[in-house]
Amino acid sequence: MSFLDRIFGKEKGPRCISCKKKVEGRDGIMMSQSIAVQAGLSQRAREVEKKQGYVCRGCGNLYCKTCLEGRVSDPQQGASCPNCGGSFGYLP
Repeated sequence: MSFLDRIFGKEKGPRCISCKKKVEGRDGIMMSQSIAVQAGLSQRAREVEKKQGYVCRGCGNLYCKTCLEGRVSDPQQGASCPNCGGSFGYLP
């Protein structure tokens, strides 16, 4: 990937079906958060968490944490896919 592609948003990889932002797997998120916390950047660690990807086990749609939480009326009861009603798992 070229420098210009990164600047102009042509990065490859999985994207949220709702907002089209790039999502990351659980392991990558945990590593990025750990580095941010060790550097004393707790706000950055919270921002990184929003990029967590969730995949629907029913239809395979991907969502970021922000979009998923925005579509759920009662987060304490768990999230279900807006497309098919299926349950979610972490993006590996």
